[in-house]
Amino acid sequence: DGRIETVGTFDLGSKLLLNSRSISNDYNGFAFWHPSNKVETICYVPKAINAIVQSENGTFVWSEEDVSQAPSLMVRKGTSMAEKLHVSNKQQQHFNWTKAEVLHYENSEGIPLKGILYYPAGYISGKIYPMVVHIYQKQSNSLHKYTLPTLLNGDGFNKTNLTSKDYFVLLPDITYRAGAIGTSAVDCVEAALRKALENPKIDAKNVGLIGHSFGGTQTDFIITQSRLFKCAVAGAATTDFISSHLSVTPNYMIPNFYKIERGQARMMVSPFEDWERYVNNSAIFHAAKINTPLLSWTGDRDGQVDHTQSIAFYLALRRLKKEHTMLVYPTIDHDMSGRKEAADLTLKIEDWLDYYLKDGVKPKWL
Repeated sequence: DGRIETVGTFDLGSKLLLNSRSISNDYNGFAFWHPSNKVETICYVPKAINAIVQSENGTFVWSEEDVSQAPSLMVRKGTSMAEKLHVSNKQQQHFNWTKAEVLHYENSEGIPLKGILYYPAGYISGKIYPMVVHIYQKQSNSLHKYTLPTLLNGDGFNKTNLTSKDYFVLLPDITYRAGAIGTSAVDCVEAALRKALENPKIDAKNVGLIGHSFGGTQTDFIITQSRLFKCAVAGAATTDFISSHLSVTPNYMIPNFYKIERGQARMMVSPFEDWERYVNNSAIFHAAKINTPLLSWTGDRDGQVDHTQSIAFYLALRRLKKEHTMLVYPTIDHDMSGRKEAADLTLKIEDWLDYYLKDGVKPKWL
C-alpha cells in the first residue's frame, strides 16, 4: 500500500550510519548516508562485519570475520586503508581448517536457492568423505560466520567440530509454501543434497540429517518421506501440529493458535477448517514410513516446544519397532543452558553420527 515501516525515528537532516549488504550476502559493511544523498563507504568486504565504533577524531574500529578468519578488530584512520588491529584465536594457524563453497540449486517450482558446503579440515582430494546436512529455514546468510570448535553448543551441533572430524557439512536454504511446510522441506533439502552430491568426494551412502526446534520438526518429517539419509538427529521438535495447536506454550502463556496458524508452521487455518492439512504436515502421522535411525532429544522444562511432542514420537516409533533413541534432559529448556548438558549432548550427537556414517563402532551409552 506504499507505506514504509521503520523501527525508529530518523533525522534525515543529519547523516545516518547504514549497515550495507550485497543481495548475495557475499559482501558486508558500513557506510554513511548524507542528506545530499551521497553515500560514503567506510568498509565493504567479503566478510561478516559487526559492531562498528567511531572516535572523536574520525577513526573507525569494527570487527570482521569469515569462515576461516577468527573475529578480528580492524581500524581505519581518516581516508586511509583499513588495517588489522587485533586477531583473536591466533592458535588456529597451527590447525587444519575448513573452507566454504556456495551451492546454487532450485526447488521443484524453479525457485533459486543457495546452500553452503563446508569442506573437511585437511581435505585430501583423493579421499571420500561422509556428510552431515543441517537444516533451519534459510542459512546462506551465515556464509562468513566463524565457528569456534567447542562442546558447549545449545543444540549439540557445531560445524567446525564436524569438519575437523572429516565430515562435509551442508547448510541448505529452504523456502516454504503455506500449508505444505513438510513437502516444501523435503523438496528443497533433497534438491540441495543432489547438488552437493555432484561433488564426487561426498559419500552418497553416508549422509546424515540434523535439526533443532523448527529444524528438528522438519528433520522428523523429512525422514518419513526421504530415503537419502542414513541417520538423523532431531532436537526439541514439534511432531503433531494438532495437539500443539491445542496446547499452551509456557513461554507465552497463551494458546498456540497463532503460533501454528501464522508462525513458522504456516498452517494459515485451524485444524477444524482443514484437518487433513495438519495431518499431512505432522511427522507422527507418517511414522510408519520411517526407516532412518533417529536420535531425538528434548529438555523436560522446554518452554517453547512441549517435551511431550518428542515423547509421543518416541512412543510411536517404539510401538512400530523403529530404530530410535531419545535423550531427555531434566530441568533443561529449549536450548542446552548447562555446560555439562551441552557437552553431553554434543558428544552423543557426534557419537551417533560416527556410528552410522563412519566407523560403525557402537557407543557404550547407546
